[in-house]
Amino acid sequence: EILLSADPPPGFGIEIPDEITSLPPLPLNLHDTFVPRIGVELTAVQTTAYQLDIRAGYVYENSPFSAQTGTLNFVDNDKHTVSLGVGLALTDLEPTLPGSLQLDVHALYSYLPERAHIKESLVDAVGDYRSNGHLVGAGVSLEVAFE
Repeated sequence: EILLSADPPPGFGIEIPDEITSLPPLPLNLHDTFVPRIGVELTAVQTTAYQLDIRAGYVYENSPFSAQTGTLNFVDNDKHTVSLGVGLALTDLEPTLPGSLQLDVHALYSYLPERAHIKESLVDAVGDYRSNGHLVGAGVSLEVAFE
């Protein structure tokens, strides 16, 4: 329920409706997607004191949104993402630390190929447009395990 109470000054030219109604929801036209992922991890070096792991991965994410040809503008693209990572585990830290230390570093790059959104209406307020882009990310984690 929406209540509106306003008294505009006389002669201001604003008419307040007696009832505020909402528009019916617009269909988003979403569709299911299949997201394949592949990743590999290789132990490059392993000794009694430390272990070094190298990781790589790829993900393809198909956009669940169709091209935005109507009044909606949910801009979304397919994404091709590659990731790289390195993990270093220090396992021989006694007597300083009775346990282990794990440091992981990762980075990713996503490519969003160009997508055209051609509007059905020639008088659309937004008009035709194209979307594309690049995403870059990185992170670090540190794990300390005590025995």
